[in-house]
Amino acid sequence: MPSSQSYSTTFSHLTSLYSILTDRDAKLAVREVRKVGPGTIGSLTDDFVEVLTAVRLASLVSLEQEDQPFRLENEIGERWMKAARWGRSMRVGGLAMKIFKWSVECETATEKNVQVICWEGPAVPEYVIAHGTSMESYETYRKAGRR
Repeated sequence: MPSSQSYSTTFSHLTSLYSILTDRDAKLAVREVRKVGPGTIGSLTDDFVEVLTAVRLASLVSLEQEDQPFRLENEIGERWMKAARWGRSMRVGGLAMKIFKWSVECETATEKNVQVICWEGPAVPEYVIAHGTSMESYETYRKAGRR
């Protein structure tokens, strides 16, 4: 979904994460990779989705037992930070949050029996639908969303 865009993450980053999580060849992370317009699109393999979902479940168990939020995601993030080339502003905490977000998305995709699609390229515009009777109604809505 446009609302789940992960800026600054490439297919190279994604496949590197797969190798860290599985000790398998990075080529097994994504299938059906093809150029589409100004970008590249592909879908995570079932194996990658299962592994990310397992991270989510293990993280929940860890939280219940140790009361340390995102411990597992931070450990994986540290390894990922060293394994891939990142921009200067990237931090382990940011990677941990990417892992957390993706693990939740993979868990949801598994529950709904849908593929996880990945896009590398220009950002997809995000739109909102507002209901009201005038431009002032929209402005009120827009300003309220910034809080």
